[in-house]
Amino acid sequence: MDRIGVVKLNGTNYCSWKRKVEFLLIRDDLWRYVVGTKPVPWRAAVGSGSDGAAGADQVVLNAAEIEAWDIGDQKARATIGLLMEDTQLSLIKNATTAKLCWNALKDHFETVTLTSKVVLLKRLCGMQYSDRS
Repeated sequence: MDRIGVVKLNGTNYCSWKRKVEFLLIRDDLWRYVVGTKPVPWRAAVGSGSDGAAGADQVVLNAAEIEAWDIGDQKARATIGLLMEDTQLSLIKNATTAKLCWNALKDHFETVTLTSKVVLLKRLCGMQYSDRS
């Protein structure tokens, strides 16, 4: 268990782990790197042509903004990785950003298969309606 009370991802606790890590990243102002709401600064364009579209030669490379974004993204990625058991780290070995780490874990643990759909359908069919007014 981490010093903040998050049990490391071990392959069986993904559902609770992802919520706690999400809360931790939100608290540390890093969640926006995971969900992609913090724009990558070197993609920002200035000026526009007559049709309103930015030209390829108008991309701004602001070194300070790029460095700040890299640091934030690395902190988010490190937080995710440090809250995983060693046996799970191979799932994110090729992920170069926090968003890619999160998506790799989501793809691995939240895959929707035909079997999972059938199980869910059986659960739904087994439910009973109750009108408690």
